[in-house]
Amino acid sequence: MSKPTIAIYGIKDRNFFEYPAYVHDHNLCVMQDGKILQYLQLERYSRRKYDNRLDWYIEDLIDKKIIDCPKDFDLVCVNDFVGNAFVSQNGRLRFVAVFLEMQKGNEIKLQLPYLCNVGLQDCSYEVSSEEIKRTAELLMQHKIVGVCNGAAEIGPRALGNRSLIALADSREVARKLSMDVKKREWYRPVAPIVLLENAHKVAEEEVRSLSRFMLMDFTVREEYRKKMAGVVHANNTARIQTLSCEEENPFMFRLLSYLYEKYGVLALVNTSFNAKGEPIVHTAVQALESAQKMKIDGVVINGKLHTL
Repeated sequence: MSKPTIAIYGIKDRNFFEYPAYVHDHNLCVMQDGKILQYLQLERYSRRKYDNRLDWYIEDLIDKKIIDCPKDFDLVCVNDFVGNAFVSQNGRLRFVAVFLEMQKGNEIKLQLPYLCNVGLQDCSYEVSSEEIKRTAELLMQHKIVGVCNGAAEIGPRALGNRSLIALADSREVARKLSMDVKKREWYRPVAPIVLLENAHKVAEEEVRSLSRFMLMDFTVREEYRKKMAGVVHANNTARIQTLSCEEENPFMFRLLSYLYEKYGVLALVNTSFNAKGEPIVHTAVQALESAQKMKIDGVVINGKLHTL
């Protein structure tokens, strides 16, 4: 077993302005033997958007054992000012912690993006057919549902564990989600989450693996645009996120499968679970409070639907 690696991402900017300039929040990653063990996005923990004050929190996080800090470790810090984070030319070595682990000779383990676990008591949950059915029935009434399952996604995208979801066939529902629920501009688009097998049907281009992380736009075939009206951009594209198997996201995969098999639903709107000016929700308590504040119709917390 090799010495753990701790990597801190982000630069120190200013403490006293409402928002720091040009930076996202501080992130901290703990890796050992090629596997991410702990991941912190500071804004999720502190509830201050773009929070880069890790120096204010780090000792408290360690003293309270919110971060399980090893006694001996290799430390590396990265300046990601205006996008100058460590990224290799082919994009494979995106995290400096990964790079250092490779330098130690460790094989890098492939992991799902649901790694943001600092500050969460228990990230395990079960998925039942009854809760899938209840959630699907609520969505089929053109209701809006929040999801807070297990560990959160790392990065800026909601990939199904900290998401607001709704049927993707209605521009009115998408606009309500953007304007009334999230309090943002009407023209800002929302993205769909789709089973990979259905993405191959609706997209004109080849659906590549990066679609798992909502990082690519695809032209939606004309015959499917009405069924996905709420997520199709003015140029007939959509930033599709795909799920290929249940292991990638058990709840969302089973929900999409049920909706497609019973109702022929191809896609759901998937946008981040946060109101304007707030970080994405992190804990179950935050999810319930935000759901009530945003006046959505229900929230799934660790596999169980709570109607509001």
